[in-house]
Amino acid sequence: MSVFNRAVTYVKRNVVQSVILFMTIFLLGIAVAGVVSIDRAIAQTEENLWRQLPTIVTITEDFVENELYWQEHGIWPAPPITQELIEMLGTLPYVQTAHRSVQGTLHSRNLELAIVADRDIISLRDFGVTHIEQFPITGVSQPLFSELNNEVIQIIQGNTFNETHFINSSLVALVSTEFANENSLIIGSTIELESVFLPYALATESENFADENIVASFNQELEIIGIFDSLVDEDAIGIDLTNRIYLPDIVLETMMNFQREAMIAYFDLEPDELGLFLNVENFLELTNPHYLPIFREAALEILPEFLTVRDLSDSFDDVAIAMNNIRFASEMILLLIISAGVFILSLVIILLVRTRKHEIGIYLALGEKKQKILSQLLIEIMFLTSVAVMFSILGSFLLANRLSNWLLINEINTVEISEQSSRMFNGLQLGPNDFVINGAIYSGGPQELDLFRPAITPEALLALFDTSLNSHEIFLFSVIVILTVLSATTVPIIYIVSLAPKKILL
Repeated sequence: MSVFNRAVTYVKRNVVQSVILFMTIFLLGIAVAGVVSIDRAIAQTEENLWRQLPTIVTITEDFVENELYWQEHGIWPAPPITQELIEMLGTLPYVQTAHRSVQGTLHSRNLELAIVADRDIISLRDFGVTHIEQFPITGVSQPLFSELNNEVIQIIQGNTFNETHFINSSLVALVSTEFANENSLIIGSTIELESVFLPYALATESENFADENIVASFNQELEIIGIFDSLVDEDAIGIDLTNRIYLPDIVLETMMNFQREAMIAYFDLEPDELGLFLNVENFLELTNPHYLPIFREAALEILPEFLTVRDLSDSFDDVAIAMNNIRFASEMILLLIISAGVFILSLVIILLVRTRKHEIGIYLALGEKKQKILSQLLIEIMFLTSVAVMFSILGSFLLANRLSNWLLINEINTVEISEQSSRMFNGLQLGPNDFVINGAIYSGGPQELDLFRPAITPEALLALFDTSLNSHEIFLFSVIVILTVLSATTVPIIYIVSLAPKKILL
């Protein structure tokens, strides 16, 4: 009988011993496969999160550095962020598009704000002003502007702007569904927006908005060409998209410049004494989210001092910390499993070999070579190992999936609590845009870039967390188990080699 046939026959006849060895290797395989699955899932989830990360960045003032300089020298040193600077950054190979939007405030005497429950919407009605209302306006510079391109809003009726609207400075607008319903607007309806100059516009008392206090006004009638829905949590971000009206940027600039010229004339100012009445936002969209750190490094070499790059690569920091913690723990567990596996398997195999001491002694007495006996033992072990590996793959999927989900959620909660604690100062919870400089808290409100920040829920994260093994991980897992089993057979091999047939049989 060949060595192989003899090994198979022994496994079949000695069911109890075979099952003991099989179960030991099976449990080892499940543990190893589970750790490999978790490590693979973490790597895959990180890649999926990066793919979901918006590639949009903005150039902004470095608030902390500027504030520190201001405190020391009494000067705010940040240079202007010019269109030329944005266009220069737009030539970097990582940039797909470079554009801007402008923010302003216009008024209307016949439009109403769409008030959403539990949302902080500022209305002049709250201050006793009933004859006029103010609205947040955004001027965009291209048809597929950032909010559309990054799915912050979605056009549900009509269309967005086209190139002709920008070339001809067309009087067209996009409004939200809630705003359209509040004001009975449909595609093709017209709205009238007013650019007004009040010397005391920063005060909100009712008398300051009286008609006699409006020094100058400029009206424009605009056609509604598109109605959109917001796809983000406006309450969480703190930005009101419901009442935001989108116009071509040149239209908004013209209307806001009217206020500036009126103020210059009213107060007899020199033009260079007064800045723009617009908040200009710049956006650069990269071709790939993996270019974010590369772009930052390249951009900081070009940008003047006191300007910086802001992106959304910190959106998944809590998740990344949690997954790195799990990965480190899983690697430590893998080392422990391998070490314990070698020790336990060695004991099991040597105990099983000792029960076959007389059988081995007979083989040796009959002139069988020790190499054949060792070969038979290895064939038996590898046969059981191969079967155990296949069952381990199936068992580990269920174990790893449940265990990793539990670990991930608990670790994220732990990290979030830790991060919240680190954002406390003198008993106050700091907001995401708040800073502490020299013991003082500087509150930063929501910024336009926050509109594009992805929201990852535990449910969405678990959906990305795939613990199934591909061919590469199955091969890696099999190699680890086989090497562990082979390492565990070292002591039994030494034991067999040291056996003498006469001493066994006497």
